[in-house]
Amino acid sequence: MSDEPPIPLRRIIVTGCRKWYALDVADRVIHGILARHDNTFVAIHGDAPGVDTAFRQVCERLGVAHEPHPADWDQHGKGAGPRRNAEMVALGAEYAVAVHRDLAHSKGTGGMVKLCLSAGIPVYHIDGVNPTLRITELPIPLPPTSAATLIPPPHPSSRSAAPACAPGWHWGLPSAGWRAACT
Repeated sequence: MSDEPPIPLRRIIVTGCRKWYALDVADRVIHGILARHDNTFVAIHGDAPGVDTAFRQVCERLGVAHEPHPADWDQHGKGAGPRRNAEMVALGAEYAVAVHRDLAHSKGTGGMVKLCLSAGIPVYHIDGVNPTLRITELPIPLPPTSAATLIPPPHPSSRSAAPACAPGWHWGLPSAGWRAACT
């Protein structure tokens, strides 16, 4: 047995629409992250219906660590979601994945994206049935999905733990629309 401390897991926040049970998207994203980072990450999620549930189920099926952060609606009322999101961001993450079809009009996921970006956490946005993966930045609302562009990530010196973004890094997803590349 080794006396070396365990390597800390990469923290990746997952956030998304409560009304979109995106199991296929979650499966492809988690497989892509596994291909990139092996099983050296933990998926951080808000334990809400929809996207969070889909990612939790995929993580459990694949044996991937996940860390639920349920909102305490009884104690905090309408402020429970934003409070929970702030706590998740305060714990830090290497990057976040936001899965939402209409991020510009989202209070919950949109608020989480703003919190992440304000904290210097890069965010990858996945939208629609044939989604586009892109890095986003403040301010949102994002460009319309018809203008599928990649907005450059923060300068590397501002976030040394940001994921490498190079042509060919594609999350292992089948569509060219999922490809991420820095400009």
